[in-house]
Amino acid sequence: MSAACYTGDFSRPEIALADAARLAVSTPQMPSPLALLKESKDGPAAPPLFMTHGLGGRITELRNLVQHLDTPHPLYGLQWRGLDESEPPHRTVEEMARYFTDAIISVQPEGPYRLVGLSVGGLVMLEVARQMVAGGRPVAFVALVDTYPHSRYWPMKCWAEVLIRRTRHHAASIARMSWREGVAEFVRRAKGLRQKIGARHGAVSGWKDADHAHAPERLRRLRDCGYRAFAQYPPRPYAGKVIFLQAAIPSVFPENAMDLWGVLTPDIEIHKIPCDHVTMSATHAHYVAGVLAAKSKEVVLF
Repeated sequence: MSAACYTGDFSRPEIALADAARLAVSTPQMPSPLALLKESKDGPAAPPLFMTHGLGGRITELRNLVQHLDTPHPLYGLQWRGLDESEPPHRTVEEMARYFTDAIISVQPEGPYRLVGLSVGGLVMLEVARQMVAGGRPVAFVALVDTYPHSRYWPMKCWAEVLIRRTRHHAASIARMSWREGVAEFVRRAKGLRQKIGARHGAVSGWKDADHAHAPERLRRLRDCGYRAFAQYPPRPYAGKVIFLQAAIPSVFPENAMDLWGVLTPDIEIHKIPCDHVTMSATHAHYVAGVLAAKSKEVVLF
């Protein structure tokens, strides 16, 4: 199984969906999630850095990180299965991780492995690390870029803190509206609160965001399956090195990532990035890339 190598302009945000799908296929007989996003500066001596995207559904989400990541390591993107209409998306995180693990080993037969996951993609890479270690393969580190499990698995302290913070935010917004607008917004937010409480107790719907309804059908399918897989995946303990890059503006996530990850991943170091979740991989990708480059250098002697 060999990886496709992307040779186009990775900085262009208008890269076609078909291009992202083609990158992740090596041959019709042997599909691979791997795409070589940047070649090694030091030839075969530098071990690869493997990265996967989040619920946006495409490795093109990684373009800003790749642009800013100044490292001798070759950079491989891992595309979730399902962009190709002939292949159904995986239904569980464990299946996604096995798919990725096989592909990673095909490029780098021996560890230690350097793994990076953007947003919920970090859950997949954490599971990859668990499977690698269980198989006797060393992992240098797993970098989680503002990664959180589904809110149903948050400690009650984290869930309540986010709920109170968001309720205060919405109440302040409603107070600045006209009476008619305020009533409509209150009804909408009350419905959202019911959904959050339902999600806390296990109710799972498909993925929803601003552009989801206008996305191509196969991308909507991939996102929906991915979201359901993550919603059903309880985070599990991992004893290896974890680098957590946390958005300093918490928005819809817990303010203290340690409250959630500290018990599960005792060997964790947290780096706060001065932005929110969305801009970590956009306008502030250079901050994230700087941390990843520095941590890759620290373990270069593995």
